[in-house]
Amino acid sequence: MNRETFIQNIQPYVPNGAADMVFDLIKEDKLKLKITKTRKTKFGDYRTPYKVDYHTISVNGTLNQQAFLITLIHEIAHLKVHVNFSKKVAPHGSEWKNTFKSIMLPFLNPNMFPDEVLRPLANYMKNPKASTTSDLKLYAALKQLNKEDSSPMVSDLDLGTLFLYKDSKFEKGLKRRTRIICYKMPSRKPYLFSPLTEVNIIKI
Repeated sequence: MNRETFIQNIQPYVPNGAADMVFDLIKEDKLKLKITKTRKTKFGDYRTPYKVDYHTISVNGTLNQQAFLITLIHEIAHLKVHVNFSKKVAPHGSEWKNTFKSIMLPFLNPNMFPDEVLRPLANYMKNPKASTTSDLKLYAALKQLNKEDSSPMVSDLDLGTLFLYKDSKFEKGLKRRTRIICYKMPSRKPYLFSPLTEVNIIKI
């Protein structure tokens, strides 16, 4: 893998200084990195070599630089686990957690992440989950870095706010543990929403 070409291709998508560090992580591995369009179901993925002699990682190119970097390191951790443990371990088990924490540690500094992201990220890395969306504080902090206007999340709304979700009208209710009760209008049938669900506010 050519260092200069790799860095040129990835530099626009990661914070300054990260491209060289990422290359050093994967320079010994045969890797095909794909930068894709937005995928609503995932930010990135890793695929083991199958009928080819290289690993494949894809990351959504529409992510902001900090979210892109976290996602990329997440997937590189999967690659490293596959190389070191093959398929004998759980996808997001202790081997992946420890690998992810180890290779992410050098990136946890103010040069890569603003303070409002670095703090929740450092907390998330103590016990990383399968997706950053499982950590409300980290996901919200990363979302604030998006340059383009983005829709508010259910957690951002005041109690009783009316909003649209998938062409249906809802009213925000109370939080129940990890979910928020919202009432479909006009029937007021209750539905449980993730706090991270993006919606459109109905202006009265």
